[in-house]
Amino acid sequence: MDRYDIIGALRDYATNETDARGWYFFAGEKWIINYHTNTVEFSNGQLVLACMFTCLPTMVNGVVQSVSYDGIIFMGRKFDQDGVQCSLQETFIQKYDARLKDLLEMLIITISDFACVNKLSVQFKDIPYELDSFDTDIDMVAANVTFTEQ
Repeated sequence: MDRYDIIGALRDYATNETDARGWYFFAGEKWIINYHTNTVEFSNGQLVLACMFTCLPTMVNGVVQSVSYDGIIFMGRKFDQDGVQCSLQETFIQKYDARLKDLLEMLIITISDFACVNKLSVQFKDIPYELDSFDTDIDMVAANVTFTEQ
C-alpha cells in the first residue's frame, strides 16, 4: 500500500477479481455513500464494502514516523444469497440470523487479511450493526478501526 492511500488500497482489495471478491466499493461521508448506493442494481448475495477514513501522520523533526488511519469500514448486503431482500419489516433477530452474523465474521476476516497484506497494525474500537442503512436498506456491520503503518 502506498503511504496515505488507505482508500485506494481498500478499493483494490474489495474489487479484486483475481481473488474472486468483486464487491461493490464506496468511500466518503455517509451522504456520499448513500447517493452512490442508489445508483447500483445489487444482485443476490452481492457484498458491499464502504469506508470513511481520516489520515493522522506522526512526525518527528519533520520526518513522518508513522501514519494512522482512523475511520469506519462497513460491510453489508441488500439481498441474501437466496434473493431475500433486507426490509424494515424484519426483526433484529431475523436480520441477525439471515445476514448480520455472517457479515460480522466476514468483516473481521476482511480487516485482518487487509491489515496483514498491507503490513498494518489494527485496533478495533467497536463494531455496531447498521440496520437498513442508506435509502436502499442495506444491512451492514460497521467496524470503527484505526490502522497504523510504521
